[in-house]
Amino acid sequence: MKFTIAVSTRLSSAVGYEEQRDSISRDWIKLFSNLSISNYILLPNMETNLISEYCDYHSINGFLLTGGDIIGKDITRDKVELAALNLAKDKSLKVLGICRGMQMISSFFGGTLKSVDGHISTRHKIDDISSRTVNSYHTFAIDRLPDCFNVNYRSYDNSIESISHKKLPWDGFMWHPERDEVIHPMDKEVIKSLFAL
Repeated sequence: MKFTIAVSTRLSSAVGYEEQRDSISRDWIKLFSNLSISNYILLPNMETNLISEYCDYHSINGFLLTGGDIIGKDITRDKVELAALNLAKDKSLKVLGICRGMQMISSFFGGTLKSVDGHISTRHKIDDISSRTVNSYHTFAIDRLPDCFNVNYRSYDNSIESISHKKLPWDGFMWHPERDEVIHPMDKEVIKSLFAL
């Protein structure tokens, strides 16, 4: 049986049409193509009572929660991603959260956010052994991280940049690997692991 990763979408308006649509950045499609990843589908912003059936039908065994938008801006998206995380927790499914996705993972367990300066449209170092530089496109950061997570990396101002759950196969980055021209080997390893089913 082939298993699939569900990739979360953001709500977008269609210019010239009075309708709402779900979308993801084309950067993700390019990254998937470059890594020869094809076992994914989009997770639409549907009624939450349909998510379990949708995921069972498509043999979902993991979720990629993408970035974009602030938690609380699109209640429908928030509800869908929280329902997906409930499903992932119950079934011990893999989860990777990128930027907003990492914040959602923390919030799911009761974590809180705070406003930060100097993290929008820039690059900065994280405290890995190579002092790696990552991109940054967020105005909020994790304030209180739940005890069930480890902090993997922090930025120059001590903001949390990467987390992993202590028991579940859940990871998060505040940077956007899909926006880099060349994917970093560490990001490649984590993403390939998520999709290696």
